[in-house]
Amino acid sequence: MTNVEPRVVYPHSPRTDETILQPDLNRHPWYEFVVHPWSNRVTRNLEEEKVVEDTFDAFDELPPEFDPWSEPLKRAPPEFFLGWPLDMALVRAYALKNDMAYFKNRYNAAGVRISGGYMQAHEVTSEDVLNKISTLTEIQLHLLPRVKIEEAYGVPNVEGRFGGLWSLCSNWTHPDRRPSEEEIAQLQEELGYKDKPKWHMTTFA
Repeated sequence: MTNVEPRVVYPHSPRTDETILQPDLNRHPWYEFVVHPWSNRVTRNLEEEKVVEDTFDAFDELPPEFDPWSEPLKRAPPEFFLGWPLDMALVRAYALKNDMAYFKNRYNAAGVRISGGYMQAHEVTSEDVLNKISTLTEIQLHLLPRVKIEEAYGVPNVEGRFGGLWSLCSNWTHPDRRPSEEEIAQLQEELGYKDKPKWHMTTFA
């Protein structure tokens, strides 16, 4: 039976005799430096940030200490998103297949400006560069509310310490409202991913 309310406690919660499940810092060293909404911390220093970057790995399964709805009483956890890291090759393929691709303006070899914008697959050449923001915006509008883009840790990104994620739900989403295995499999096939989605921690933690 699913709990009606999250099984979490905060520093201001009434005292309880129940055992409070705590994250194991040996397994999750990054947790020591999480910035909780209810804490006095507002940021991390560079050394602490590096610990989070280097030690956080996305979860295949959400541990009970980070699932607000699991039975053990626990500290209110940071937000995690279930999803797939953005793969721009898959994004491009999906956009072209579904007529949602936008491209940047460019100049040809003669210096003539070629206008970008929306293009169908048969119009695209090897020289056309995908407009990531416009294309992702179009795809996200099409896929809502099934998925949306979030920023998270544990996402490979050569441009920074975290990256974009196709998010299906969060750990704070009630279990009855989380996608079913069938819905996940359908989206996985639709978006072109081979692996199942994982749980990634929000960058706002």
